[in-house]
Amino acid sequence: VLLGCLSTAVGFITSCSEYFNRLCPGISYKIFVILNTVVSILLANKGLSAILQFSIPMLMMLYPLTIVIILLALTDKLFGGGRIV
Repeated sequence: VLLGCLSTAVGFITSCSEYFNRLCPGISYKIFVILNTVVSILLANKGLSAILQFSIPMLMMLYPLTIVIILLALTDKLFGGGRIV
């Protein structure tokens, strides 16, 4: 379990750091790695209940939108491929 979580955390930190480094090339990759690591540590220390309390309102707003977008993508031919849809 420890190795599984560690490899996931390392992958998350490196991929996010590479993405943000491409987005803002003026800031070094190493700074993004340190920043992502510190933010991850701070979030992990807040506890699961605090993370859920923070994320549930956002998820409740995003889930219906995501479901509608998926349904529209699946029924694209029904609307004749209209770009407005």
